[in-house]
Amino acid sequence: MLGLLITNSSRLIESHLTAQATKQLQDIKDNFHASLLPLLVVRDYASLNSILKEYTNSNKIVYVFIQRDGHIIASSNWDEKKQSPKIDTFFDTQFSIYNGKMDIQYMEQSYGEVYFGIDTTFLKNARDELVTQGLLIALFEIVLSVILLFTIGYLLTKNLLVLTNAAEDIANNNLDVILDIKTKDEVGLLAKTFNKMVVQIKNQLSTIQKQNDIQKELIHSLDTEVNRVKTILENAGDAIHILDIDGNIFMFSDSFANSLGYTNDEITKLEVRDWDKEFKSKDIYQLIQNPKTFEAVHTRKDGTSFPVEIRTAGVMLDGKMYLYAASRDITERKIAQEQLRQKDMLLYQQSKMASMGEMIGNIAHQWRQPLSLISTTVTGLGVKMELGMQVEQGEMIEELNRVNDTVQFLSRTIDDFQDYLKPQQQNEEFNIKDVIIKNLAMFGKAFENNNIEIIMNFEDIHIKNSQNELLQVVLNILNNAKDALKEIREENRMIFITIHKENKNAVISIKDNAYGVPKNVLPNIFDAYFTTKHKSQGTGLGLYMSYQIITNRFHGLIEVTNDEYFYEGKSYKGANFKIIIPIQ
Repeated sequence: MLGLLITNSSRLIESHLTAQATKQLQDIKDNFHASLLPLLVVRDYASLNSILKEYTNSNKIVYVFIQRDGHIIASSNWDEKKQSPKIDTFFDTQFSIYNGKMDIQYMEQSYGEVYFGIDTTFLKNARDELVTQGLLIALFEIVLSVILLFTIGYLLTKNLLVLTNAAEDIANNNLDVILDIKTKDEVGLLAKTFNKMVVQIKNQLSTIQKQNDIQKELIHSLDTEVNRVKTILENAGDAIHILDIDGNIFMFSDSFANSLGYTNDEITKLEVRDWDKEFKSKDIYQLIQNPKTFEAVHTRKDGTSFPVEIRTAGVMLDGKMYLYAASRDITERKIAQEQLRQKDMLLYQQSKMASMGEMIGNIAHQWRQPLSLISTTVTGLGVKMELGMQVEQGEMIEELNRVNDTVQFLSRTIDDFQDYLKPQQQNEEFNIKDVIIKNLAMFGKAFENNNIEIIMNFEDIHIKNSQNELLQVVLNILNNAKDALKEIREENRMIFITIHKENKNAVISIKDNAYGVPKNVLPNIFDAYFTTKHKSQGTGLGLYMSYQIITNRFHGLIEVTNDEYFYEGKSYKGANFKIIIPIQ
């Protein structure tokens, strides 16, 4: 009877120990999943090996390794040349190692398989100890007399009840159980073994708790970092979206969905042409290989559209290439650019109007001599006819031809000024030197009347742009040179105009000998409304508009320096305006 009681107690304790080990197995699996998943996601294999080594340092984990796509990526206490172990379905005390396996998954995506072995010798030892104790008890039954039977039965029943209650407490996760049985019999040995087992379980749970704490800290750090990156992206002003090679949405920021007026669920069902009608999916591969920044138009859910600037880059995610795109609404920039363009047009017209007075004076200079010639010819013929003087037919024809030539000259002058006064001129191919020649043909008298010599050295260079606007730029610079030369008393007043090719650019240089621009004026010479002249003589728009035309219309460069140079053996100093225009 006593033997049956010991056998039943052994079976009950072994059952409880097996159940507890099964629960610990689940805790170990949960701990594996929580601690290894973040490192597998970021592919930090060095940290994986370190954590696996910590597991095998405990008394329970014999080996552990992680396999991904059929390859071992991290391991501890495992010979990677061996085949994967056969996985056990339950604890069996006949074997010293329980072989387990679990899949590390997140959001239905597998990141690896964990194989591990748990030392189960403690179950086998406990079973063996119980069997040994049963034999000892049976031996004691034979040796002891019937007199001690009731005493031993009572003591065994009492201690076994204590052991059973203690096992129940452990099964209920109460590990503060300590058996106060100090006898040297089988029950005492069993109690001692039981207490030792409880201490080992507590140590193991303490190790697991520490690992859980580390895992929680890792998850907290990961969540904090994710939230920080998300906050930065949402407040960066850019709408982030990542496309696969076919143009479908893979990932996106809330700001991107908000910019288009879609919900997050709706945006996942879209592809790039739903919001960018002009985009071609075949261009995605090229943008992945050659990232660039460009402008486009995005269409919202309600059908309205808005301009955007898009910055792209190729990114590798989960072994696949995707197109990263950051779009920014540039509606305000476009409005500002249009306002600036309108302002420049207004300044352009103001500059034109400001030069009207000077042009009228130039027209007067151009027309004075031809009109005088016409008046003299007509008056001479009239006087002869009034005096009854005979006028030969040949003389009459010659005089009338002279009048006609003069009228044609005046007509051409009118055409030239009309072309100049046009607000905008379409792109056309022209020779740069023709602009200078036309300029001097219209306004050359003004330089002659001020004893200014024009010295030219031209190369034939053709460009395609607005000839009329380049004419205005040259006129502004020449007028400034003329005004500066009028202020000096030099006998030789000169303006040097050269045109030459430098690399792939046309270079126009206009310099004078009026001693240069004051140093305090040079930094502001191209500012709007900046002038050193009296208000009645200048508006400060000429050089400003010249700068705008060259930089924006011709995509070139205009600069001014004070140069010293020699001409015919004599030294001179003056301002040198240099215009650099790309040759298309």
